[in-house]
Amino acid sequence: MVDLRVVSPRDTRVVAATDEDRLTLTTCNPIGSAAQRLVVVAELDE
Repeated sequence: MVDLRVVSPRDTRVVAATDEDRLTLTTCNPIGSAAQRLVVVAELDE
């Protein structure tokens, strides 16, 4: 894991294209709410 954060649902920077090979997962926070987004970013560990 590279990064774990909570952001506003309007923060689209977390899913913007990059030149890096990485995986970005987003989910509602708290569960079932649209108040925030929990974002996890991971990179391949070779």
